[in-house]
Amino acid sequence: MSVNIDNFKSVVKGIQRSTLFEVIVTGAPVIGAFATDNLRFTCKAASVPGSTFGVIEVPYMGRKVKFAGDRTYEEWQTTVIVDNDWEVYKTIYDWHSRMNHPQDNIAVTENMNNNKGTAIIRMLSVTGKSNFAMKLVGFFPHNLQQMDVAWDNNDATADLSVSWSYDYAVRID
Repeated sequence: MSVNIDNFKSVVKGIQRSTLFEVIVTGAPVIGAFATDNLRFTCKAASVPGSTFGVIEVPYMGRKVKFAGDRTYEEWQTTVIVDNDWEVYKTIYDWHSRMNHPQDNIAVTENMNNNKGTAIIRMLSVTGKSNFAMKLVGFFPHNLQQMDVAWDNNDATADLSVSWSYDYAVRID
């Protein structure tokens, strides 16, 4: 194998920059930040979701033959910059309240599927073109994490971490 830079450059013509992405939420039961593209511009960290297959082991003549089992999806994490209007926080809080109101202990709808939306994470090229995209279907925020504030956090943004659940993810690029 040759350690020639030209061989590397002939295969790798460009690289995906992890900083070039956008998150879009559609079909959410609450509008707020999602209608104004607020989340698209303030989501400063996310991930391309992964999935895992269970393994079914079937014994056969002293050996185990492995087959793919059920697919599972991990929760999806985002970090959002909180701006002065708190629009993203308010929208997610209102979404939580639809699923279970903090004071009344009731949901807005009996059909819990009405509390789900769709999210898209899109990876962008250096020219702004979409290189790769995943759609998360049956998407809802299940953990609006506490946001630490402190007097000694100079020159830093107030960040909100949100954990999301979803039914499944599909590639849409």
